[in-house]
Amino acid sequence: MNPSEPDHRDPAHVNETLNQLAAASRPSELRVLFEEHPEVLTDRVEHALEATIGQLTAAARLIANCRIVGVDALMGALKRATVDGPEAVDARKIFEYVHQALAEYLNTGDPDVLAALTDAVAYAYIVIPVGSLQAVFSEALGVVLRQHFVTTGDESALTRAARALRLAVADADENSPARISHLSNLGNALRTSASVHDSPELLAESRGHPAHRARPRLLQRAAFGRREP
Repeated sequence: MNPSEPDHRDPAHVNETLNQLAAASRPSELRVLFEEHPEVLTDRVEHALEATIGQLTAAARLIANCRIVGVDALMGALKRATVDGPEAVDARKIFEYVHQALAEYLNTGDPDVLAALTDAVAYAYIVIPVGSLQAVFSEALGVVLRQHFVTTGDESALTRAARALRLAVADADENSPARISHLSNLGNALRTSASVHDSPELLAESRGHPAHRARPRLLQRAAFGRREP
């Protein structure tokens, strides 16, 4: 390969080409880019493309989590996870703590409990793989944030609640016993948001998530394969 030519297998080159494609607004521009970079359509860049997509997905996830728990909480969780190491992660202990904090906040409305729960969920976002268990943590925070809005009128909490509950629904496995709770609580948050903002769009979205009377903290126990009595 000529040293002056880009390495088409390099993720940085693929990422640059993807950015150009994303910025193109007309079919003619896209066609020119594909003609100039035919390598992106070949197997030569397969591994680099996978790596680039993985990086973009990770970045998107990081942004989504920050929009729920805040930058400070997530960066603090990342620092803690780096110091503690993977051997310190105990998913069951995190689950029990979040479960207890959810119940305590619903009983007391203590803002310090909300802050501690936010930090715990931020830590879970860093150390727990994306999936049904992480969805339970998102739901717990979403429920508390919605209740915080009801108690204080803090609309930013309601916005974050909807984000957390949308993420819970997206992450939960279709067969997860807790999924009905995620859907129900998302519907509740969306209906509240629709009323506050007089939003037909949010109201329409909420209709796909009917209310359910079961308390979310009872269903969350199913994350570890059992329910409370």
